[in-house]
This record gives sequence, structure tokens and C-alpha cells, in this order.
Amino acid sequence: PLMVLFFAAVGLSQHTYSYRPDNWVLCLSAACLFLTTSDNRRGWHLPVLMLLTVSAFFIKATGLTLWPVVSVAFCIRSERREAAWFAAGTGLLLLIICTVLQMTSGGAFLEAFQNALGVGFSFRQLTRVLASPLIWLPILAPLALLPAWLSASEPVSRNRIVLAWFWF
Repeated sequence: PLMVLFFAAVGLSQHTYSYRPDNWVLCLSAACLFLTTSDNRRGWHLPVLMLLTVSAFFIKATGLTLWPVVSVAFCIRSERREAAWFAAGTGLLLLIICTVLQMTSGGAFLEAFQNALGVGFSFRQLTRVLASPLIWLPILAPLALLPAWLSASEPVSRNRIVLAWFWF
């Protein structure tokens, strides 16, 4: 047992040194995928999905992409009521937390985003990237799933489409 504790501490410190927020966002995405496609859900799955999505945003801003992805995944599964509750609840939770952070930080929270957008090269880089046709292929590729979604009648097929949607 002492050796396990010793090596666990070494592994933990190595993980701390190699911390990548993308890994955590990927982990939260996998948890969202599981909760979205699970057929054995209870009433707590929507609040947990909302917390996971907001947590992903606060780990890395691009984690906010889970918000529309989970909403569309619910629509693919013909669960429009859950999609609406999830989208509204996540937006409200995000608004409340951002408001509290903005108020308690003396305005520094949103100022950090404004400073990042004001960097001279960031807007020029963004327009150059968006002008490239290669960037649009992975963005528009999920639209190829639309005919499959419309023709899928059984839940198993819909879960496969949701899995492909999360992949993109």
C-alpha cells in the first residue's frame, strides 16, 4: 500500500505538470454524451448537464460549444422539451455565475475578455482563418447528418447520430 501511495503521488505531480484544459473539456464532453444518450435517466440529468456545460466553459472558453451541441442532440433524439429546458437553464446558470463573478471582481472578469479581443493580431488572424475554405468543412460536415436524422425512426439509430454529432 505504501508503494501505491508513493507512485500515486508521482503520477499526480506529473499530471499536474502536464495540465491541459482540453483534456478536462473532453472529459466533460464525454460525460455529457453519456447523459444525453442514456435511456436510464432520472430527473437530475438536466441540472447535471447544465453544470457540466458551464464547468467546461470556465475551464476553457471553447467548452461553451457543448451548449448548442447538447441542445441539438436532444432535438435529434426527439426530446425537444429537454432541449428547451437545457438551453434555457444553461443560459440562466451561465448568466448568474458571470454576473456574480463580474460584480465580485470589480469588473475585471469581462474586462479580461475585452482585452483578449483587443489584441491587435487576434481579429486579423480570425478573419484570415475564416476566409479559408478548409475551416468550413468540419463546421458544415454535421449537416450531412440531417438526412440520416430525418430518416431515423428508432432510438438506437438516433443515438448513433448523436454520437456522430458530438464527434464533429
